[in-house]
Amino acid sequence: MRNYPFRGPFAEHIKNHVGLKQAVGYKYEAETAHLSRFSSFTAEKYRAVRTAVDPKGYNAKPIYGAKGSKQK
Repeated sequence: MRNYPFRGPFAEHIKNHVGLKQAVGYKYEAETAHLSRFSSFTAEKYRAVRTAVDPKGYNAKPIYGAKGSKQK
């Protein structure tokens, strides 16, 4: 089984989801590869989201209304 590095604004949620599925007995390998591509896509497309922990917008909860944020 491969360990995919998830990134982007949903990285923590994806890691938790994959961990849960594998904990209950699913192999969840093909799905993990798909989620890894989704994670890369969101990391590229949503760079403007600023966060409290990571100014690039990865791996933390967004602060809405921060400079550079597209959300109102």
